[in-house]
Amino acid sequence: FLALGVVFTTLAIPLAFDGRWTSAAWAIEGAAMLWVGVRQKRLPPRLFGILLQFLAGAFYLHDLQTAAGDWPLFNSAFLGALLLALAGLFCAWLLQRRRHELHPAERWLAQLLFAWGVAWWAAGGLREIDRHVRYALQCNAALAFFTASCLAFSALERRLHWPQARYPALALLPLMILLALASRICLLYTSD
Repeated sequence: FLALGVVFTTLAIPLAFDGRWTSAAWAIEGAAMLWVGVRQKRLPPRLFGILLQFLAGAFYLHDLQTAAGDWPLFNSAFLGALLLALAGLFCAWLLQRRRHELHPAERWLAQLLFAWGVAWWAAGGLREIDRHVRYALQCNAALAFFTASCLAFSALERRLHWPQARYPALALLPLMILLALASRICLLYTSD
């Protein structure tokens, strides 16, 4: 009955909300289904939860051109990306934490969902910077965003004993180099 209720709820959500809120609801629902599947040690709910994560991302991208609102951080585009990121990261953490209970073919999904969550986090943050920060300051704002994100992931790694969470911090130095080059290019074009 739980499975039937979830399927019908999943099908009803797009009728009530726009694409971004539908994608956020599907991502949260997918994370809940994965949690149920892990707790009950059942493969179908886990696979359905993971499938809902990716369907949520596709639904979000399909509705990308819709107006998002004018408030920084409090608009449907950022909040939808944030919820997609949090749901993906929660699923990655849960799969990594319970990896010994999973089928061997499922274990790589933790890395995929971690990359998925980090990608949505970065995309949502960079889109907000692009929409609300002056062009001359965007590289600096992106550097501050990535640095704060790496600090947050490092704290998650220590607090949750989550080894995957240390990987974004390893990407900070290459990102700093790319942003320095982009900043230099921005200065060249704005001075002309």
